Amino acid sequence: MHRIFVIVAGLTIIIMSYGNIVYAQDARSNMPVPAAEIYKNMLVFAKNGEGSKVEKSLILLNPVISEVNKRFCIKIESEISNALYKEDRISIANSIAKLIVIDIRNLLMESIESIDKDLDRMVLRIRIAFTEYQTIDPVLEKKDFDASTKIKNSFRKAYFLSEGKKFDELKETLKEIEGLLKKNFPDAFERDSCLKK
Repeated sequence: MHRIFVIVAGLTIIIMSYGNIVYAQDARSNMPVPAAEIYKNMLVFAKNGEGSKVEKSLILLNPVISEVNKRFCIKIESEISNALYKEDRISIANSIAKLIVIDIRNLLMESIESIDKDLDRMVLRIRIAFTEYQTIDPVLEKKDFDASTKIKNSFRKAYFLSEGKKFDELKETLKEIEGLLKKNFPDAFERDSCLKK
């Protein structure tokens, strides 16, 4: 009887550990609402001065925030919390936009890292990055229409290159997108990735 208990307990621990590994690798897909939708709502909440709703949204974004904090060795939620504390709508919106661009950077880096390993994951990350970019595009479009158009066209090009498995051109296009984002959202590029390669 004792032996069966030990075996069951051991299997339970193994299954739970495996579940945690799978969750960590795919936490974003287990979110109840896509990050892009949360970002879009957060920007509206910031514009309307609804700081408590922005704060609640951060909880939903925890898997994404954990990913970007780990990759860039930052605490992005602290910056948003400070802006919320000051009740400055512009600072809140800017800190949310910064999070979005940092998340897009993370997705682009994951896409490049997945090129030789997992084509489906790479294509999905490119699509997610483009969807997230669309949440901040209206701001850039008003400020710099040409830059907005270049970024959107580069995302479309990246998608078609990924479908055609033209990986060398794809890497260059993803880096081009990152360069265009850096030029237009420099605050999101204060830190490089701190993950070991």
